[in-house]
Amino acid sequence: MHVALAPGALLLGRYRVLHRLGCGGQGAVFAARDEQRARDVAIKAPRIDRRAWRVEREADSLRSVSHPNVISLVEFEPDHRPPLLIMDRAGPTLSDVIRRSPQRRVDAKTLAAVGRATLAAIEACHRVGLVHRDIKPSNIALDPARPEAARLIDLGLAHRPNDGAGSNRFAGTARYASIQTLEGTPHRPIDDAWGWLYTMIHAVAGGLPWSRTATHDQIVSAKRRYLGAMLCAGLPQPLDDARRELMATPDAYPPYDALLRITESIEASNGDVWPLAWDPRAWEATELRATFDAATAWRGGTSRRGSGHGG
Repeated sequence: MHVALAPGALLLGRYRVLHRLGCGGQGAVFAARDEQRARDVAIKAPRIDRRAWRVEREADSLRSVSHPNVISLVEFEPDHRPPLLIMDRAGPTLSDVIRRSPQRRVDAKTLAAVGRATLAAIEACHRVGLVHRDIKPSNIALDPARPEAARLIDLGLAHRPNDGAGSNRFAGTARYASIQTLEGTPHRPIDDAWGWLYTMIHAVAGGLPWSRTATHDQIVSAKRRYLGAMLCAGLPQPLDDARRELMATPDAYPPYDALLRITESIEASNGDVWPLAWDPRAWEATELRATFDAATAWRGGTSRRGSGHGG
């Protein structure tokens, strides 16, 4: 941890550091209090100086998007060491809510509200030329009392497809990425929609069929196996409708209106989503594991690429 971000430190004469919220491949995020305006904020700083450009790029992305379902930029201080990105502080993430839930999943009403909010945020990013590239439960912040106020956070991997900056290299989290990007296709707006669908499935089912897979290639194999109707078997019908809609879309942009209509119908669907055709918590017992072992045996059993952040 950088000494300037130690709990209790006062940054820029107004932001009192409280504690660390999390740490990822792009940097660490800290909870802080803006003592001048009496509000809670989050401060992001790169872990090492050579990643400072990532925070600057994220600040540019946040400046370009103004939407109630996207986290807001408060201030960017590039001359501080490390550079500081100050944002509104959101509530717990969807990942946190799922983990704390006794059933490790959310109900249909919450799913519908979060789905609508996240889809609106994704479309807002796309309208200004940004592809988020890392849609997943831990990048969606919630107000548990108002799930419709969910906000998309962490634009650290967002990029503009036409700027040529790293567009041919995979970035994101493999478990929530589209098959196309995992196989090397440059990220397109529709790939954010696939991340949205996988996030929705995780939220209502408590996981994904490949939740415990260890390698990039195994995740691709699992996604190919479950790409059909089996992926959404036992889940609210609108999720399978969304899967069909995405598979039938040849364009680079997702069918926002169609997905929104589908999402609005989730709340009216049966909230009892069990039993599933697969159990995300019974990975080791499935024949899928044997399939993966056989598929990777010729490479010595281990893929060279991991399944975590590609950034």
